Amino acid sequence: ALRNLPFIVVSNPNIRQIYDKYETSLSTLLPWWEKGKNPVRTLDDEVRFTQVLADLVRTHTDTIPILARGFLEARRHISPADVTTFLDQHLRARIGTRLVAEQHIALHYSSQPHFNPDASPTPCLDHPSFVGVIDTALRPADIIQSQAEFVAEICELRYGTRPQLIINGDPDTTFAYVPMHLEYIITELLKNAFRASVERPGNTEPVVVTIAPEPSCGEAVQIKAPSEERGNFKSDFIQPLDDNAPGVTIRIRDRGGGIAPDVLPNIWSYSFTTFNDDFDDLPGS
Repeated sequence: ALRNLPFIVVSNPNIRQIYDKYETSLSTLLPWWEKGKNPVRTLDDEVRFTQVLADLVRTHTDTIPILARGFLEARRHISPADVTTFLDQHLRARIGTRLVAEQHIALHYSSQPHFNPDASPTPCLDHPSFVGVIDTALRPADIIQSQAEFVAEICELRYGTRPQLIINGDPDTTFAYVPMHLEYIITELLKNAFRASVERPGNTEPVVVTIAPEPSCGEAVQIKAPSEERGNFKSDFIQPLDDNAPGVTIRIRDRGGGIAPDVLPNIWSYSFTTFNDDFDDLPGS
């Protein structure tokens, strides 16, 4: 995707830095591919290959913030629609390739005789429910609670207050997932919900997170809400989307007033924010 960008955009120092990193990573991995169908034949080969992957994962840790800075600086030379198209493709590829690499690394460092979780650049937990970076018994309520504490502290530092959080439904529900992915998703959603709640004048309603287990036959799942909460929201039923595979459903509700009509068309734009713009003096602005 980087090669499809206009030359003047790739000439930006930050974007060029990322381009060079990916070019170097490709040249590092190509010798392994050129070895044929079985590039890893011995345990020593596997150790060397894992070290290569670990180094590459560390190299690309800060790719996203550097890219973001580059696109802000080059925004005169590329349209927001083209930036969105590029980032959609790039992030999908990045998530997939990074997950494959981190899974291999975690499996390596959690296995014998290489057991050394501290040496892994990615979480590698010595826990029976983990297979590499995948937790086969992930309890979303735990992640929601921990990330809510993190977001609440930020909220309190900025606004001097924090909204109450209620987790209801079936908090003991578990499913197989990558914890760090769910942590990122939950954090971003809670940031939006907490901010909307505290910025709405006179709002004292809690942020309510409902966890519904996987339905047995795709039927609606009824959640028994406490009596004091009934009537606060339109429905206590969570219906899985028809075009999605059945699974655990997590619903986050706040009383922050919803998305303003003038903001709605921009919510999927990577460069859009409702915070004050502090980048007016950037080169290229």
